[in-house]
Amino acid sequence: GRTLAFTLNYGSSEPMEVCFFGFCYTIPPFSAGNLWLANLETGEFLNLPLDDRVVHSPTWSPDGQRIVYAGESGLAWIDLDDMDKGRFPGSSAWDNSPAFSPDGRQIAFMGRAHDHWELFVMNADGSGRRPLTQGAAGEGRPANSVAPAWSPDGDRIAFVSDRDGPWRIYVMGSDGSAPVSMFRRKLDGLGMTYEWA
Repeated sequence: GRTLAFTLNYGSSEPMEVCFFGFCYTIPPFSAGNLWLANLETGEFLNLPLDDRVVHSPTWSPDGQRIVYAGESGLAWIDLDDMDKGRFPGSSAWDNSPAFSPDGRQIAFMGRAHDHWELFVMNADGSGRRPLTQGAAGEGRPANSVAPAWSPDGDRIAFVSDRDGPWRIYVMGSDGSAPVSMFRRKLDGLGMTYEWA
């Protein structure tokens, strides 16, 4: 509780149109930024020396020694004691929103699966990547599952999904079992949305 990790964006790229085989697509702009630490006792700030120009979603390891974040080419990490850094093998640029399990042994995250988002989990060293959610159908289209958060005991994972139409908060076992809506339709009047950030 003495140090806060945050990203600071300082600009964005221009959208780019890419065409091949007669089809054109627009690559949306991405924001450039850095990962900072703020010492809440002294008010000092530290800009962490990362290799990525695009940085999002920092998460602390439970022991406070490592920060995992979403970089421009996938999930990456930096150790705060020696500033050693690296990338997780097999991670893609679509992996985002990492969240350490309370015991520090696993990391849940969201990743792109063709035309929608799913939740995955891997060991803290990047091995053992496996899906937690698998294409729950939502009104004739693949449903999105995003933004994982562990329960304090590590037995369950909360997440946001549009599997039943509107965005709702769900909870499931840490192995992906038995996903259920936490509040069912009770919060639908709030008009909750997920803006991919």
